[in-house]
Amino acid sequence: MLYTPTFSDIPQLKKIWQDIFLDSDAFVDWFFTERFDPSLSFCEKTDGKIISCLHGYRLPIILSGKEYPAVIIAGVSTLPQYRGMGIAKNLLKEYMKKMYSIGDIAVAFYTPVNPDIYKFLGHMPFSRAIKAENCRIEKPKEIFDISPLKLTDLRLYDCYKTYSKSYSGIVARKDYFSVKMRDYSSSQLTCLGALRGEKVMAYAIYNDKTGKCEECIGDLSALSYIFSTGTFSAMLPPDFPTEKLKGDAKLVSVSMGGVVNAQLFLKTLSAPCPFNFFLNDDIVKENSGVYDFKGNKKKKPADFSLSSGSLLQLVSGYFVPEKLNSCFEIGNCYTLDLY
Repeated sequence: MLYTPTFSDIPQLKKIWQDIFLDSDAFVDWFFTERFDPSLSFCEKTDGKIISCLHGYRLPIILSGKEYPAVIIAGVSTLPQYRGMGIAKNLLKEYMKKMYSIGDIAVAFYTPVNPDIYKFLGHMPFSRAIKAENCRIEKPKEIFDISPLKLTDLRLYDCYKTYSKSYSGIVARKDYFSVKMRDYSSSQLTCLGALRGEKVMAYAIYNDKTGKCEECIGDLSALSYIFSTGTFSAMLPPDFPTEKLKGDAKLVSVSMGGVVNAQLFLKTLSAPCPFNFFLNDDIVKENSGVYDFKGNKKKKPADFSLSSGSLLQLVSGYFVPEKLNSCFEIGNCYTLDLY
């Protein structure tokens, strides 16, 4: 039975999360205190027991300079003894219909462990990062002051707000920035900043136990200066100068997603593009049809077809077909919020 959980289900949901993902008590407490929205969560229940679940949270996403109302999905899980029955697949399918019915969510996105599981939704990758493992980089000529910073330092948000404008597929954190910093605090992560005077030009947030950088953003020279202090592993912005890296570094896809409500998405986009296209959505049938890029349904023949995921790819700038080069541009697609 499909089931929308309540706050009384939190103990059961916490246990499922920890048994499957092995996260710390502190992180799980943070998630179910600050990120649990029952109306955006969904479960499968049998004999009074939750056997599969996923969790959503509203986060606006920036795509090629415009802000879209979105939901980030995390914690997709099924108890081991119920796997292989298509339960999570059905849960995801019905969840997309539920998000459409809400009426004011344009995009759903997530960071999958196994992208192949989600392809039946018509979703596609739409962001990238440079996966750097055990890398080194020479210190740039430009000099910055390197200093540990508290995760409550308001200058971190100023840095994020400034440099996130360079990327497509990134979350407009606003009030959520402090929520995310409390996530990192719950896991006892630490922050290094590259400063010019009192201004934070870049920052990197580290897990001292693993030595891995969990988040970084800022002026690229300033980021290079932070990482020049030693060997590092991080998911770097896609425009980071890889030619200066020594070690294992490659460009990888990160987040994946699709359009939930086609008309809302396209009306927000409102692009002066002369083509009509057929949107093929096998999950949310209401989305299927011929549109222009301003969200108007058309009776004219379509010039080409898109899935909900390839439409997201196009607008984010992740992939732009040659015939649409006059309407859309390839962008720096970078997502920091992975769950």
